[in-house]
Amino acid sequence: MAGRQPSCTNTKGRSGLSLGHSESSKLKLTEQTPLVSLGTRQFRVTEIRLLSNGTGSSHSVAKSRTHQTPTQMEAGPVAAQSVLPLATTELLRPCSVSGLVAGDVREVFQRREDGSVNFFRGWEAYREGFGKLTGEHWLGLKRIHALTTQGAYELHVDLEDFENGTAYAHYGSFGVGLFSVDPEEDGYPLTVADYSGTAGDSLLKHSGMKFTTKDRDSDHSENNCAAFYRGAWWYRNCHTSNLNGQYLRGTHASYADGIEWSSWTGWQYSLKFAEMKIRPAREDH
Repeated sequence: MAGRQPSCTNTKGRSGLSLGHSESSKLKLTEQTPLVSLGTRQFRVTEIRLLSNGTGSSHSVAKSRTHQTPTQMEAGPVAAQSVLPLATTELLRPCSVSGLVAGDVREVFQRREDGSVNFFRGWEAYREGFGKLTGEHWLGLKRIHALTTQGAYELHVDLEDFENGTAYAHYGSFGVGLFSVDPEEDGYPLTVADYSGTAGDSLLKHSGMKFTTKDRDSDHSENNCAAFYRGAWWYRNCHTSNLNGQYLRGTHASYADGIEWSSWTGWQYSLKFAEMKIRPAREDH
């Protein structure tokens, strides 16, 4: 699928970077470390951390979409990242690299691409994460919180429809539970600002809202927006985006319960592809 940007996966054997069996295993390489060649791209690996599944795994960097946009972030140093326990042996955290070429490498925390994973889940699943990083997945609210509270982060959202049209939304400021003493009790509230892009803004109206699932209602509607629109999100009353909604494959008769980004395709068109990714904010933001 053309247009998907580089991300880190747990595909075995592709880079030859193999880590050990310890739950908090990590590999640190210095600035003198030779470049790792991946096709036409080269990266200097500054730190890779693995959450082991107990059997040993390879952590590698894989080329993804190649679509370039005017506001793509230049590759740069990635902050050190905390290691959190896993709820499933199939889910590994993305790795972190510093790039020496134009483009960008980011932490992907959400991806929809084929409908193979059920996203209509409850609070515990969204807190812990589910899916595989090589395909559809949600990284987990507690991990997203841990990442975005380390410093200033920005968000990039890539979208694709079933006619192969692409668009993006970039937010210069992004965080989950930034000001929470107890982020889970507080509902992992969203902080987002500074939009630019081609998809239109469908997220700023959700800023400040707590995360709602079908079994934990924190929105401002009389009904549970997650249950009504078959997803899980930082709903207000109810949404302008619903990227964790049903995979409905384009135009649908139901209303606003698909993978929606309303400013681009309205409320009755479910997108083919959606990917949310973060990286430390650039100094010019």
